[in-house]
Amino acid sequence: MAKELGADSGVRVRVASAEAMEDFAPESESAILGVLSATYSAAPYLAALAMDRVLEPGGAIKLVCGTGASPSYERTYTVGSIRTKNLLGAFAIAALTNQAGPFLHNIIQDRRLAVRTMASAAQYAQIFNSLQYDTHATASVVYPDKHTIFVGIKPGGSATMSARDLYEADAATLRAQLIEIDPRYYNDLD
Repeated sequence: MAKELGADSGVRVRVASAEAMEDFAPESESAILGVLSATYSAAPYLAALAMDRVLEPGGAIKLVCGTGASPSYERTYTVGSIRTKNLLGAFAIAALTNQAGPFLHNIIQDRRLAVRTMASAAQYAQIFNSLQYDTHATASVVYPDKHTIFVGIKPGGSATMSARDLYEADAATLRAQLIEIDPRYYNDLD
């Protein structure tokens, strides 16, 4: 389900997961922004295909992704008296002990079941490169140890900037805003 925002500004903004964009018309969006959302996709390739389908030629995608590991989402799965960190192993045990239904129900109800490894900007760059996008992936300006940034430009349009140039312009604006808020950021960002 998509949520519409921004009607007052004259800019249409729709909020939706990649999985919920099936109702969007093909090539109907000029830009896609994902902040720590696409990184948790269980199927990054399918998420990328959904974004590609709705993005107009020359449109831009910017994704803030994780670095690839999410220890805060690690958990232990319990089936009867057996405990494991391996979800597939836990499901196999549940299936063998005729507890698969209740086990899956509990997993679906538990919102902490985020993907234990996150799709990184480099993974999205590889996927979108295969779709002929101009791409750029790099560490975040603010949290380089936690976040990676992916920028992609869909082929076929009249884009005036490369993905790298778009990232650099965005990063420069962010640096300026952070320095304006607190000049101490200047030393931290260089």
